[in-house]
Amino acid sequence: MAIENIFLLENATAVAAGATHSPNFKSKTFQLSGSTTDGTGAAEVDVEISNSAIAGTWGKLGTITLVLGTTITSDSFPSDAAYAHYRGNVKSISGTGAKVTLSMRGV
Repeated sequence: MAIENIFLLENATAVAAGATHSPNFKSKTFQLSGSTTDGTGAAEVDVEISNSAIAGTWGKLGTITLVLGTTITSDSFPSDAAYAHYRGNVKSISGTGAKVTLSMRGV
């Protein structure tokens, strides 16, 4: 089986939820990476899940928190939980030029 990569968030710079994605992966790894352009910062991003993409029906699968700096930092977690829909939701982000990318890798 080939490994696929989906960006739930790409270069996010503000507090907001990303677009809904509906992959059919059995095994998944969620990885958040980010950086600043100057100094330090921080970011907290939720991986949200739903079996119905109706507004307000999102739950939290997990949270990744990063301390950001001028070099890219990252953290991740695996999950075999099966849901119909996934999205990233930036809960907080700070620092000069701070940006984060959340990817979901799966098979």
